[in-house]
Amino acid sequence: MAPVKDIKNRKDSGQEISSLSKKIKSLRVGYLWRNVASFQLTIITILIYVICALLLIYADDLRNLIIYNNPSAKNTDIDTIPIGSAGLPSCDAALFGSCSSNHELLHSSESFKISKSIEQEIQNQLSGEILINLPNEMTLSTKEKVEIRIAKKGIKDLKKGLRGKGTPEIETIKISPIMKIRLIGDKFDIKALSHEVQPITNFDFTQWEWEIIPREVGNQSLEVSVSLIIKIPQINETLVKDYPVYEKKIKVKVSQFETMKLLILGVIVLLVLWIIISNRTNLTAWIKQKTINNSHENFDKVKSQVFKSVIIVLGNGNLGIGFPSITVQILSEGNILPIQHLGELPPAPEIIEVYHNWQSQYNGFIEEKNKISRMERKQGNVTSFSQVDIEKLAEELEEKLNKWLNAEQFLSIDRILRERFNRSDEIQVIIQSENIHVRRLPWHLWDFLKPYRKAEIALSSPFYDRTLKTAVTRNRIRILSILGDDKGINIDKDRQLLAKIDAETTFLVKPNPQELNEQLWSEQGWDILCFSGHSSSEMDGSNGWIYINDTDKLTIPELKNALSTAIERGLQIAIFNSCDGLGLANQLASLHIPQIIVMREPVPDAVAQEFLKNFLTGFASGKSFYLAVREAREKLQSLEQYYPCASWLPIICQNPAEIPPTWDSLRHTS
Repeated sequence: MAPVKDIKNRKDSGQEISSLSKKIKSLRVGYLWRNVASFQLTIITILIYVICALLLIYADDLRNLIIYNNPSAKNTDIDTIPIGSAGLPSCDAALFGSCSSNHELLHSSESFKISKSIEQEIQNQLSGEILINLPNEMTLSTKEKVEIRIAKKGIKDLKKGLRGKGTPEIETIKISPIMKIRLIGDKFDIKALSHEVQPITNFDFTQWEWEIIPREVGNQSLEVSVSLIIKIPQINETLVKDYPVYEKKIKVKVSQFETMKLLILGVIVLLVLWIIISNRTNLTAWIKQKTINNSHENFDKVKSQVFKSVIIVLGNGNLGIGFPSITVQILSEGNILPIQHLGELPPAPEIIEVYHNWQSQYNGFIEEKNKISRMERKQGNVTSFSQVDIEKLAEELEEKLNKWLNAEQFLSIDRILRERFNRSDEIQVIIQSENIHVRRLPWHLWDFLKPYRKAEIALSSPFYDRTLKTAVTRNRIRILSILGDDKGINIDKDRQLLAKIDAETTFLVKPNPQELNEQLWSEQGWDILCFSGHSSSEMDGSNGWIYINDTDKLTIPELKNALSTAIERGLQIAIFNSCDGLGLANQLASLHIPQIIVMREPVPDAVAQEFLKNFLTGFASGKSFYLAVREAREKLQSLEQYYPCASWLPIICQNPAEIPPTWDSLRHTS
């Protein structure tokens, strides 16, 4: 028999084991209950999310049902100001009372006869018809076509061939030989597919087109501004008469497909969050370790992407009438969003005259002195031209340019720029304008830039976008060098320069169009395109062409598909080391190529070779794209004793939606 003490000890131990077992069981039940409660909370959250999403999807149907059952709530969502007498009046005898004008002569007391003659001239305008085709409903972020047509009375089939989804509205209005139409909408991305100002023909309608993309849901206003452009012979003036703005409310909604995608994504996110919360201890430790390991590397990457730039948007206007609405956007270090200021510039028609005189002297000097130029030779009589005259006109042009830029209306912009930047900063100064006289000006002579030794000028089109890139793998930087027509010039020097660069360079010597297209379509893609040879542009800078061999010349539109593909596959820089390239740059800008370098005037062969050598050397050594261009351009001053104004010729044409690459970034991307 066991002792009494042992029996007591065993009894106590049994009680302790029983108590411990109950505690463990209680803890298990509590843990299970907490997990069940957490799961139930997750399920309830998901159900609430689903219900909200379904309400969002069928919100329109519910609202229509409410309106149907409540007659007092039946007010239309699509508000339209009619075109006729209330919207776009016929501009009859009461025109001056109902139409607005931007000409101060209408309000002056200088001459009653002049006002009468203006009124009579407007009354004499013919009657016509306007068709406005705006959509009634749109889907968020979905592109739609907008069309407006104007025709003289009697033109049939005004509705024929419309591509927009709206309900066309036609009204009778007064029309002038030239008319202007603008489409305005703060809540839409609007891309013009035709010019604002167009002539009205006798036998067919004139059409304005836009592509619009709504950016916000709801009833959004879209406005149409129609203007008569009338020449008044008595005062030798052209007046603009504006019709009252035509406004339409467009219902913008979210597609059910997009809503369902958001719903599914939300459910996935909630499930992922639940998993993360359940394993938060391990996840926190992993994130902490990863953050410590990569903090310095990430900081360096972000810092390397910071750059300083100024975009000066000149807007509507020209040197003859001035630029009344200039927008300046400044992006400085430490800010990912730009700041914006407004200004204006007065008329300066004398700049155009001095520039044309300089250009005539410069082009004549190149031909007369038999300087080897990368421009197609022109036959004709040659007048005597002096280098001294060119230099005097260059000084006069610089003086008038700075007098214009130092105008009182623009001084506030100059002051703000000086406050924002240090003299040691690398600055991109982008002049955004389509005006050819503005694009041809020697902007690098602007007084503001002189103390900023690392600032460089670039030109930009008002319309730009970022091309979606496809993933292409290549081991080295790839350069496509096109060696075109070489009559009278030595482009073999360009070949020697490119061959020395640490890159995979393919040389196309006098290719035919098919060979050039095949290379541009290369599956591996290209980083840099370099053309050497003869080229030229239209006088208005609208188009240009390159001479790819002794007989064939090509425009950029003829290479559109091949170049677009090359850009999608990583083409970053296009260099046209040839004459008069602003027309080429203008066409390339429509393809949204990131960076272009062209010569703005005819370029002597020695100048082209020296620039290419210095730019490639500086860029490949690690200098930024803009700094490499500036230094290569300024080094051309050593040649100006033989070739006046050589340092004026190279110019960057920048796509503001893209960040200029470095040589290392090209290598890394490749």
